Amino acid sequence: MMESRLSCVVADDEPAIRERIAELAIANQLDVVARVSNGREAVSAVLKHRPAILFLDIRMPALNGIDALRELATMSTPPATILVTAYSDHALAAFELAAIDYVLKPIDTERFRIAVERASANTLAHQSRAAIEQLGTVLRDGRPGLMTFRDGTRFLQLSPGQVHRFEGMDDYVEAHSDLGRHLLACRLTHLEHVVPKPPFVRVHRSHIVNLDRVTSADLGGGRPNLLSVSADAKIPVARARLPEVREALRARSLT
Repeated sequence: MMESRLSCVVADDEPAIRERIAELAIANQLDVVARVSNGREAVSAVLKHRPAILFLDIRMPALNGIDALRELATMSTPPATILVTAYSDHALAAFELAAIDYVLKPIDTERFRIAVERASANTLAHQSRAAIEQLGTVLRDGRPGLMTFRDGTRFLQLSPGQVHRFEGMDDYVEAHSDLGRHLLACRLTHLEHVVPKPPFVRVHRSHIVNLDRVTSADLGGGRPNLLSVSADAKIPVARARLPEVREALRARSLT
């Protein structure tokens, strides 16, 4: 299992404020990978370190924050940017360039925390979608690989074969694996279009199962269900999906 914290770059031309932002970032469980004093250095640091979050002042020498954002907007995955500024009138221009939030100087600790939570949630959602796409590619191509999952404030990497099933919960999906449960910021319907059939099959509006991890099946009479290897959980099968599920199991000599 791999555990890590989200990384960030701090850009402000005032040393005292730069250190204050870095201290608050660390207090909010972020890893500060660079501290810079102008927009040009901010762009260089982001391109070098590829941080998840960028704390960016607007009025800086060499290159101001708005122009730095314009340059970073060309990245395939720019960092979630939080403006730390004394000038709220610049916020609209920054939001048009995809800034996540802004914090006014002097910095309020609680407002800073809220901005970090918003930027972190945005980053984790993007990472979860990327992990789902990677999962689909790995399983379709039959190549070994790893998927990255969010598990609370932690991250862990799993091979596709370690995943037993996916369970939909409104706007999230819970992945059940050999190492436990892991949260994905997506809908089960999206996941269904990414994972291949087989070994994964949707058996219910709330469940996609890895058929390679099924230990037994009971599809006759009463309420049909599959028995998954994940904690011996009995997964319901919707009647409308019974023909597809039976055929998929038959092809794998499970019924």
